[in-house]
Amino acid sequence: MPGSIYDGDYDLSKKWSDYMGADGVAKLWYESDLWDKKASRNAEQRANREDIDLLIEAVNSYDSSEFFNFADTYFSDQYYTYLALDVLWGTHHHDYFHNHKIYFDPYKGKFTPISWDIRFWRSDKNKDNSYYPLIEQISLNPQLEFKRDKELFRLLQIIDIEYINTLMSQEKEKFMDSFLEDNKRRKITINQKLFPWGETLNPPQLIVASEKDIDNIFSHYSNNLKTRLNYLKSMLDDAVVKYTIEKDHQNIKILFSVDGNSPVKIDSKNIKDAILYPGRRVVDGNALNLDLSGYGKTKVVTTPRFYTFSTPIADFDSSLLLGGVNAVTGKKVKFSKVESFDVKPSTPTELSRLSTSTDKIVKLEGTIEVDETLVYDKYTTVTIATGTTFVIDANRSIYFYGKVEAVGTEDHPIKFVAKDPKKPWGLVAVQGEAATGSRFEYCEFENGSIDTRNMIHYTSQFNIHDMGWFEVRHCKIGQNFLGDDAMHIAYAKGIVDSCEFIDARSDGLDIDISDVNITNNIFINSGNDGLDIMTTTMSASDNIFIDMGDKGISVGEWSEANITDTLFLRTVIGVEIKDKSKVNADNLIFVDTKSIAINLYNKNSRYDQGGSLEAKSIYLLGNREVKADKLSLYKIEKRVDNIIPNLEQYGWYKNLQNSTYRDLVDKIKVKYAQ
Repeated sequence: MPGSIYDGDYDLSKKWSDYMGADGVAKLWYESDLWDKKASRNAEQRANREDIDLLIEAVNSYDSSEFFNFADTYFSDQYYTYLALDVLWGTHHHDYFHNHKIYFDPYKGKFTPISWDIRFWRSDKNKDNSYYPLIEQISLNPQLEFKRDKELFRLLQIIDIEYINTLMSQEKEKFMDSFLEDNKRRKITINQKLFPWGETLNPPQLIVASEKDIDNIFSHYSNNLKTRLNYLKSMLDDAVVKYTIEKDHQNIKILFSVDGNSPVKIDSKNIKDAILYPGRRVVDGNALNLDLSGYGKTKVVTTPRFYTFSTPIADFDSSLLLGGVNAVTGKKVKFSKVESFDVKPSTPTELSRLSTSTDKIVKLEGTIEVDETLVYDKYTTVTIATGTTFVIDANRSIYFYGKVEAVGTEDHPIKFVAKDPKKPWGLVAVQGEAATGSRFEYCEFENGSIDTRNMIHYTSQFNIHDMGWFEVRHCKIGQNFLGDDAMHIAYAKGIVDSCEFIDARSDGLDIDISDVNITNNIFINSGNDGLDIMTTTMSASDNIFIDMGDKGISVGEWSEANITDTLFLRTVIGVEIKDKSKVNADNLIFVDTKSIAINLYNKNSRYDQGGSLEAKSIYLLGNREVKADKLSLYKIEKRVDNIIPNLEQYGWYKNLQNSTYRDLVDKIKVKYAQ
C-alpha cells in the first residue's frame, strides 16, 4: 500500500501516565505524536506526519462546517462503513486510547480505517458505545451522521441473525468434544489487575466448566445481537416532523420541527428533494456507562431543528404538509400539525434556501491566462474547446474534480504551456469519481512540474487519479521539468492511445493500481522508464520504445500484463518483470538493447516470487540476453535471434506518420536484413 499507516494504540512499553490527560481522559485523539507511523509511501515520507497532524487538528479544532468540508474531502466512503460496524455490533473497543489503525492514501488523498478488533457485542441501547472525539464530530454533524446511518441501514439489510447463529453452533461443535475430554477443567475466577490503570474484570471472569456454561455463552451473544439489531432498526425509523401554520389573506408561513435520529426528505411543487435534518447536542456526564478509565465523558443526543417556509397562498402546494420519507430507511413519515412546540424554536433555516442542485457546466475556450491556480469542483463539468491554449504562470496548476471534455483536433490541439519556458508551471490533475468519463484528445502538455493539494503530492505534469473510466488519445506529453513522471495514472480504468511521450525527465508514463489499455503510443528518450506499472492490470500493444534511460516497460509489484506487437530500440533494459508480476507476450522485437533484453527478478523482499513470463514469439537483435533469478521463471515458445520480422504486419509500423521515426525503423530493417 503506497501510503501512511498509523497505529493509534496504547504501547505497553510506555508509562500509562504518558497517555493520560489531567482530566482523566486519554490523550491519543488530542496529540498526534502518540500515533506510531508504521508505513510510508517511500523512504522520503517516513518522517512526514502532515496527514495525521491534520486529522487530529480537524477533530479537535474545526467547527461543524469546517469539519464537514474536511470529512467530505479526506474521508473515504469505507470510513463510514467502518464506523457503522461499531454501531451495528455495539462494540466499545475503539475509544480514546487504543485500537485505531488508519491508512492515508496519497493518490486518493483519503483516510481509510484498517479493520481491527471489532469485538465485544453489546446490547446497550446507546447508538455509540465506541466513543471518542472523531465520533463526536461525526455525530454532531447531521450530514455526516446521515452518511454513517445510511451505511448502518445497508448493513442491517445484510445481517441474517439465523445464519450467524448457525455459524456459532458450528464453532461450538468444533471444540465441544475436546472440551469434554479435558479432565482437568474446573470452575475458577480471575480477579486480578490486568492493565496498568488497575482495572480488574468486573464481574470476575468465569472459566466454563460444563456444556451448560458453553450453551449460556452462545445464548448470551445470540440474545445480545438480536436485542441490538431490534434497537437499531427502531432507532433508524425514528423521524418526527411537526409543524405550525400562520397565514393571512395573501401569504402562508409554515414552521417545521424535525426530531429523532433520521432526517426526512420532502418533495413537492414548492420544495424539490430537500432533506431536513434533526439537531444534535452533547450531554455532559458519563452517560455511556463505560467501565474503563479514559473511554469518554459525553454522548450526543438528538434535539429538534427548525425550518421555515413562506409563500403566497396562491402558489402553495398543500402536499408539502402531508409528509415525507425517512431519508435513511425510505419509510413514509407523516407530519403532525401542532398549535405550538414543546421547546422554544431556535433560529430556523429557510427551506427556500436549501440547494437542490449544485451541478453546473463551464466552457473554456481561446487563450486562458492562468496566473492563479484554477480549481473546478466535483459538481462542475468542464468542456474545453478545440484550439484552446492555457498559458500558465510558474508553479500554477489546474485541478478538475468533475468530468472534463477536452477534445482538440490534429490541426488545432488544446495546449497547456508555460508562460515563461524557463519557469515551469505546476500540473493538470483530474481527480475523483465525479471525473469518471473524462476525455482528452489532441492535447499537448509541456514544461510542467509537480504540485501538492489536499495532501496529495502529485508526481507529474498530467495526473489522472481515482476514477471509473477515462480516455487519452492523440496527445503529446512533452518534457516535464520536475517530478518523477511526465504522466501519472492511479486507481483508474481507461485507455491511452496514439500518444507521444517525448523527453520525459524520468518515467514517461507511470501507472499505479489501475486497469489500463496502452495502444499505438511512441515513447522517445525518457530519462528512466518509458512505461512503469505497479499493482496494475495492463493490455499493451503496438507501442514503440526508443532510447530509454533505463527500461522500456517495467512491470512490478503484483501486476498482470499482456504485451504484444511492440518494438524496443536502444533501451538499457527492454522489459523488466519483478515481484510476483506476470506477463503474457507475443511479437516483441528487441533491437540493440544496451544491457538486458528481458530481465526477471525479485526486487522487494515483501514478495515471495520474482517475475513470470510466457511468450509466443520474441525477436532479439543485437544484445540477446534474457535473464531470470531463482525466484523467477519464463517460457518462450519461439525465439528468433538477429532476424527482423516482416514489420509491415505490425499496426505500429503502419501508423508511423513521423518521417524521423519511419526512417529510424527502416535503418533497422537494413541493418538486420535477412
